[in-house]
Amino acid sequence: MGQPQAPGVTPERRRRYHCEHTAVVDALRDRDPDGAHGAMRRHLQNVAHHLPADNLLRRH
Repeated sequence: MGQPQAPGVTPERRRRYHCEHTAVVDALRDRDPDGAHGAMRRHLQNVAHHLPADNLLRRH
């Protein structure tokens, strides 16, 4: 059984998010708080960028 598919999430975006998650986990595993913080911030910014404009999490 596969993971649920979010509407509008392309295979390319899914791969990108996977790489971003990997970067966060790698930094945590390496005990690199600054790296983990930066990787998570980049990921959340990318996700927010792709949310609908009326979503409350989107800020510029």
